[in-house]
Amino acid sequence: MYKRVAQMKPVAEKYETQLVGEGVLKAEDAKQMRAEIRGKLEKAYEASKSHKFKIEEWKSDEWEGLKDVSKFGKDTGLPVEKIKSIGEKLTVLPSDWTFHPMVKKIYETRRKAVQEGKSIDWGTAESLAFATLIDEGFHVRVSG
Repeated sequence: MYKRVAQMKPVAEKYETQLVGEGVLKAEDAKQMRAEIRGKLEKAYEASKSHKFKIEEWKSDEWEGLKDVSKFGKDTGLPVEKIKSIGEKLTVLPSDWTFHPMVKKIYETRRKAVQEGKSIDWGTAESLAFATLIDEGFHVRVSG
């Protein structure tokens, strides 16, 4: 499959060919646009290497207000040890199976994040949320 995909013409190239063919865009203009976009991307990439993010840039009063659980019903938090216990179970891979190295790494990273209680990504948090609900006897239906 990867070989077939590698042989395919990129969608942007196909679209450019179509636009030039229909006379919507001149070939020289397309080339100039590509160069400009590439230049902007390269500039942003270089800038990203030295940019230091500050939490203040990301925080807002709206988000701070969400910490007050009394506004939204009862506190549904769980003790950390309970979450760690469930997280351990969620990150166990059967030893008699062979997994793709990336899948194995994802599970190892998730396990470490749960054990340390930091750097928990969205997918891990979502899995923990579903698992804690199931552990409490709720039915969870995932769709979408």
